[in-house]
Amino acid sequence: MKSFIVIAIGGIVGLLAGWIATAAAVVMFGEQLGLSNFEGQRDLMAAFGYGPAGGLVGLIIGVWIGRRLSPA
Repeated sequence: MKSFIVIAIGGIVGLLAGWIATAAAVVMFGEQLGLSNFEGQRDLMAAFGYGPAGGLVGLIIGVWIGRRLSPA
């Protein structure tokens, strides 16, 4: 049970970190990559378009790290 909690916390932290990091990168570098900011398009795309993909990658990495750190 203790290892499940460590893995779950690792997954949640990874999900949030990945989502926030990806959304921040899109907001910062989106203009150089050609994303328009007409009516907040870049911000919405960062939050709901690219953010979930980064969150999924962060979730996978967080679970992997949690499994490595948890006692067997």
